[in-house]
Amino acid sequence: MPLLYKVVTTSSCSGRIAIFHGSADTGNSKGGQWLLASHSTVENPGKTWEEIQEWLQSHSGQDTLGTLTTLLLEPFVLHAECADAGLAQHMLSVAREAGFRESGISLGRKRVLVQIRTLAMRLEVPLAMDGQLLVDETYFQTLIRLANQRLDENLARTNRLWMKLKEAFSRCAVAAQELWVLVCAQLHARSVKLALEGHAWLDDNRKMQRLAGGDEKGADDDSIGLPLTPEGVENLKALAETVEEEMAQREPVVEETKINDQADQAAQPAQGSKLPKRQRPPIEAANLEALWRQGSLRLTQAELPLKSRPAPASGLHSGAKERSLEQVLRNLIDELKPPLDVTLADTLLKEICEMPSVLWRGDVALLTRGALTGSSWETVALAAEALPGGGLWERFRQCLGARMLARQQEIRVDDEVRGGNVQVLAGSGSGWVVVPGPKGVRYSFDVTKCMFSEGNAGEKERVATWPVEGETVLDLYAGAFAHPHAAAAHLPIRDWTSWKNWKTYEDISSFLPPVLCTVL
Repeated sequence: MPLLYKVVTTSSCSGRIAIFHGSADTGNSKGGQWLLASHSTVENPGKTWEEIQEWLQSHSGQDTLGTLTTLLLEPFVLHAECADAGLAQHMLSVAREAGFRESGISLGRKRVLVQIRTLAMRLEVPLAMDGQLLVDETYFQTLIRLANQRLDENLARTNRLWMKLKEAFSRCAVAAQELWVLVCAQLHARSVKLALEGHAWLDDNRKMQRLAGGDEKGADDDSIGLPLTPEGVENLKALAETVEEEMAQREPVVEETKINDQADQAAQPAQGSKLPKRQRPPIEAANLEALWRQGSLRLTQAELPLKSRPAPASGLHSGAKERSLEQVLRNLIDELKPPLDVTLADTLLKEICEMPSVLWRGDVALLTRGALTGSSWETVALAAEALPGGGLWERFRQCLGARMLARQQEIRVDDEVRGGNVQVLAGSGSGWVVVPGPKGVRYSFDVTKCMFSEGNAGEKERVATWPVEGETVLDLYAGAFAHPHAAAAHLPIRDWTSWKNWKTYEDISSFLPPVLCTVL
């Protein structure tokens, strides 16, 4: 998260359910023993009850006089030291907006501390006094169910806090971080903008603008600067390095370049003239890699003016469809019986307005990890199942025009290849999608299992130049190199990420030569 070098956490707890046995004297905080401390819900209250009984029986006697055994639900708490009071105040306002109302700031001589917490969900109930139980098993299990519910709500609030902090720190970091823009000629500006929007690399909070000429890079009056997101900067820098390495390894082809330049000049209108609108070809997304190789693009640092109303981040299908999700939710809330709590409804509407842009993989719409989650969303989704117009997620899917709606999940760290992971929310059919990539290549993969990257086109092109006549080539990328290596004698194919659970690609037989290739 940007600006985190200005914030240091000093202590924290994600929230827990605990049972503590100690002194009943509030002035005596020494000693005691934790009989239970769980940062997740208690799945077997009956077993926990038996363990508490056994422990109290085994420790009965004089030592239990003046003791108190207590069930606790302790919500999330975070202490952070900030570089200055202004940053601490900003962090505090975000925390309170996320539902942590009892948060505050402590000012010392040299330290500014923020304490983020809420007491609304806290639970503290005595279970035993002097070693004698005060409750029965039924009441104990009821308390555990209540504690589990509050711990789930605690997790939802914590996730909401994390999302809001990331968003807030990202906005604060705009002035502090290096602001990069992609520079191109005005002739290419619209097509380059479409390409950046397609990759979600265009910073919609800043305006694209003509750059002043006369800098050391040779910008002229026709140069347009397009603002980039940090992700866009990283990807374009990687592209630049790849192109530079390839150009350094290749000999320049002067004659061919001259011919291509002459052809390009002949195809363009005369200086100062413009084609009539009816004769202009439709604008298509530019091939950024090709333009970079031609020297038509470059990166530079420049400050561009902020938009008066920052637009939502762009995606492959950004626009009115995503913004209309708010109206879909409003309509659903109006249909719910009994009516939804006003405060809860406002919170859900605010979350949907502030959520990151929907990502697209083929005809599958993906919500970002952590978006629209928590017990409140689960409650509304459950209530909406009984409505005639379809459930919450199905309505969202129809609004977006997607075949399937899913949410990105944590990458599976227990997976040998750290495969992708999504939660399907609505829609039907398999997770297989077809995504157009660079160089006219179509990629087919299961979006529920595979993570997709549009990069590495230059590396694929380089590998495709290897001489493989008469060789046997093992393709571990599920047919991605079938056509480039068509000269090979034999091409066994499989996906290296699926050695244990290989599933033949649904459409692999439609484009692979049957004699040349063998799907393993």
